[in-house]
Amino acid sequence: MSMPHLGQAVVGVLDVVAHQTRRALAAGSAGARISTIRLSLEPRGRGFSIEVKARLTDTEQRDPRPVFLDASNCPLKLLVVECDAATTIVRRPGARFHKLDLAPGRSWHGAELVMQLEWTPRGCPTVLVVPEMLPTVVRDSPLLPSRDSPSLSTISIEPRDLPDEIETAKVSGTALGPAGAADALQVVLVHGARTSVERNGRRVVLSSALARELDARIQPGVISMFASLVPALCARFGVDAVDGVVLARREELGRIRREPNGLCLTASRAKLGVTESGGLPWDVHLARKLASLWWGVGCRIFGQHAAELEWAMCAAAGLRWAESLGETADVHTVRARYSEIARIPRWRDRLWSARGFVMPAVAARLALMLEKRFEDVAWASHLRDLTVATWGRTVASDRVLEALDVGSA
Repeated sequence: MSMPHLGQAVVGVLDVVAHQTRRALAAGSAGARISTIRLSLEPRGRGFSIEVKARLTDTEQRDPRPVFLDASNCPLKLLVVECDAATTIVRRPGARFHKLDLAPGRSWHGAELVMQLEWTPRGCPTVLVVPEMLPTVVRDSPLLPSRDSPSLSTISIEPRDLPDEIETAKVSGTALGPAGAADALQVVLVHGARTSVERNGRRVVLSSALARELDARIQPGVISMFASLVPALCARFGVDAVDGVVLARREELGRIRREPNGLCLTASRAKLGVTESGGLPWDVHLARKLASLWWGVGCRIFGQHAAELEWAMCAAAGLRWAESLGETADVHTVRARYSEIARIPRWRDRLWSARGFVMPAVAARLALMLEKRFEDVAWASHLRDLTVATWGRTVASDRVLEALDVGSA
């Protein structure tokens, strides 16, 4: 095993505290949120004008509190914000958060939010992940960690026939069947992709910057790896709703605070473990990140240790994938690192939680427990049933732990 691969296996473990923020701190939190998104794309100058029409839903229909439009993870220029239920929209030039006050006698439930944004992909970003890189609605003050339970939005894009320079990949909103344009849970738009190859009905898209970094000898190995990994994870979780995967350089996503889970994996020659001779070791870290398509995008958990449980399910699937390929050295290295992290003192775990991050010790302990359960054929079948039943929905963490017969971490 090459040294870049070994290093990446260890760095992948540390992603638990470096990149993934906590989305859910309280079970069953209610509030206005986006339920559907209709996105239209039109050429404008050297880029595109994007119009987003979002429908809001609110379980507490009589709650008159204002909501905030959080644009902190959106690298696009926000030009216009309108809402038919808002009496005032407080915006400051260059601000990342915007306050919407509810009009008298109105409700956020059923309200339409319209945003116009400017995308100039010849600058940055060249890769756009929807909805994660669009402004979103939050109930709590943007200065505090969010206590909203995670929400899922269904996405449609118009026109269906996008410009030739735009490649797309989608996650379907239905568990049975390929991703469709009208019911996607996540869509990735890639401008000027250098390589797009279809294998067994699935596309692997390499962004222009990554394709330039990986020469012609290396690209076939990268494409083959992900063309094999996607159907393996589909079989592992029992949901085949992915039509492709996108690989891009991190800087091609622009200035964002949080790297999105799901279809778009940020990569580099070193991150892929590519050696000078062109060898391509299989990487448990990348398998874990791709598994977030199922638990993180398709199925979302809220409640106590929700983010840790999502991360752990993906980590366990990544370990099983690497072991099935005979990558025993990598698997042993990562297991040992998980065991080390699992012994982090509780007070340090709580410090990470207070800062809005995943608790590393809890996540590592859950990953080790879940990976052992994967060896049970009946349990693995039960996980597939749970994934299918939960697809496109949110579910409480205690219900997932009970359904999978996993003890508390």
